[in-house]
Amino acid sequence: MGDRVTETAQTVRMHVLWLPDWPLRAALGTAPPHPATALVHGGVVTACTDSARAHGVRVGQRRRLAQSRMPSLRMLPHDPAQDERAFLPVLRLIEEHAPGVHLLRPGLAALRSRGISRYHGGEEGAAVALLGILAEAGYGETRIGVADGMFTAELAARTTTADGGPAWTVIPPGEARRFLAPLPLHVLDEAELEDLLRRLGIATLGEFAALETTAVRERFGEHGARLHALARGADSRPLTPRPPDPQLAREVAFETPLG
Repeated sequence: MGDRVTETAQTVRMHVLWLPDWPLRAALGTAPPHPATALVHGGVVTACTDSARAHGVRVGQRRRLAQSRMPSLRMLPHDPAQDERAFLPVLRLIEEHAPGVHLLRPGLAALRSRGISRYHGGEEGAAVALLGILAEAGYGETRIGVADGMFTAELAARTTTADGGPAWTVIPPGEARRFLAPLPLHVLDEAELEDLLRRLGIATLGEFAALETTAVRERFGEHGARLHALARGADSRPLTPRPPDPQLAREVAFETPLG
């Protein structure tokens, strides 16, 4: 119990909003579902539609392999700058109703739960309100995760399917570690660490979290210790709100006061 209280005290309740396959939305300009399409950068698939995945196309594949899996696959160049430009209207829309939004990357944004949850009568009410606002603007694919810290909230959003159910998932305070435990190591997006841990017979976040903290730091360094903390649900990263748009910011110069 003491460990749970300590971890919860280090984290902040977060709402994370995820728009699946955002690079495809940015490139095609329409909401899903999309025709079988893959985005390619440097000869490698960086994003693909559900219909492409159904034919064996995967992110990280070489262009030729993806084409061999699906000869009719449409391929487009991936423009990361376009991803960001296309996501700006979404950020502005969120900010109109919940100031202090934080851009994690195009298609993914976070904000502190406290303010908007108070206004909408709770965390679920805030999620429902945000989903309604975004759906009305044409972003009905949005998923929301609510949890202690950005890492857990993002994974809560990504595991929300909304197939006949709500498009949000709320992980109760103090339950991050329990939620994360069965998830595979690849959600950390650290291929080298994953390979090392698998050699030790560790395949899930829960098994990683069970390792002694000092031993993890000695074996994997500070970066490994940081990832170990995430696996334990102890996400203490500060939230940095997005700076205002240049057209909304203004500098005011005052005269030098008289002595």
